[in-house]
Amino acid sequence: MRNYLWLTSLALALAAGNLHATEAKDDKLAQGMLSKSSIQDMKRQHKVMTQAALSEVGMEARRKLMLSTKDDIYHEMIKSGDINLSQLDQFSKDQFIH
Repeated sequence: MRNYLWLTSLALALAAGNLHATEAKDDKLAQGMLSKSSIQDMKRQHKVMTQAALSEVGMEARRKLMLSTKDDIYHEMIKSGDINLSQLDQFSKDQFIH
């Protein structure tokens, strides 16, 4: 269990670092679009948030998503049909209102 939490927190830290690094450089944000890698990062963060919902790791994932401008764009792109989600990704997205 301890190894699982450690690996999950490591994955979350890497994903969050990547999110913040690409957010500063991504000029597509001004256009309201995300790159394919940013979309994959958002899907991964939503999965982490869902899988570790009641843990500190899940709460940290939720907090980082709430602070990210990419998350708002991600949800808008889903609503507009620009992003199609698998059933697992849709389940992860629908678990929490954040």
